[in-house]
Amino acid sequence: MPTVDEELERIRRLLVDAHERGVASGLGSGVLTDDDEVEGHNNPGAGGAGEIEKDDDGMLFVESFRNVTSVPRGFTRGRKRPRPLSLVNTVLIHQTAVAGGFGLSERLLGRHTGQVFSARQERYRDTPYHGMYSPMDRGSVVQWPAWVHTFHGNGGNDYSVGWAYDGKLPGDVLDLHGARSALRHFVTAMREVGVELRYVEAHRQHSNQRGGDPGADIWSSVVRPLLDELRLEERPTRTTGTGLPLPNDWRGHSS
Repeated sequence: MPTVDEELERIRRLLVDAHERGVASGLGSGVLTDDDEVEGHNNPGAGGAGEIEKDDDGMLFVESFRNVTSVPRGFTRGRKRPRPLSLVNTVLIHQTAVAGGFGLSERLLGRHTGQVFSARQERYRDTPYHGMYSPMDRGSVVQWPAWVHTFHGNGGNDYSVGWAYDGKLPGDVLDLHGARSALRHFVTAMREVGVELRYVEAHRQHSNQRGGDPGADIWSSVVRPLLDELRLEERPTRTTGTGLPLPNDWRGHSS
């Protein structure tokens, strides 16, 4: 007779396999592979339309995640096999802590014929965040599907999708309108494909090495004002591993 742990592992395997077959069937391919082709990233338009969407405030919205069919072999910051969407219920918030945001090499710009935002999207693909906001480009990028299990948040990896503001705060000027618009975009895009997001957590809640991630500015001025609108709930005392609860001053004011 199997043990409880063996039975749980059997059920988990069945769920993963069923999800993999469902994703593959929906894409019409019949099987998921670890090929280096990540088809959707060559088609940056929102909803797979083939064009970058721009709003009246000059914001750019990219949803390349919708057509991603596999995790590239060279991507080392995530698992190659998909996870069940039923496990994902949380948005885990980050800042990249890169002053001024990620830079671009001349070689990378050359590959994109000088198109800065396009080049930055390629740069972002080396990160484990499912979605990112670039204040330099005023661009919101949803780049990895929720079924991609990435290594972005320590103990929160299993059940969350990661969203990051590309900058270093305090230090850089916070693009408040852009960040809020990007977080709305990210949550909406994930829910449109069936991800039942209920909670929001900070990276610091899963590692004492990330005590300032994402920081008071982003949490109090970007995340908390959107909680009701996005139907998300804080879990300020929930931690994993060496994680730390949310500080009171992060939760004490919003604008």
